[in-house]
Amino acid sequence: MGIPHLERLRRARDLLALKGHRVSGTRLACYSGAGFTADLHKAADSENILLDLPTLYAAPS
Repeated sequence: MGIPHLERLRRARDLLALKGHRVSGTRLACYSGAGFTADLHKAADSENILLDLPTLYAAPS
């Protein structure tokens, strides 16, 4: 999963905003069983969430 996936989510969020939906608190999330590209890891920030299998199935701390 890479940058195009995140860009697609951003575009969907922007279109919803144009239609009058509140998106100010929206956090984008990418879920992947195969992992994420290095570019996507760099692009991820507090607004975006990357969840892979090890994260999903990790024991709670």
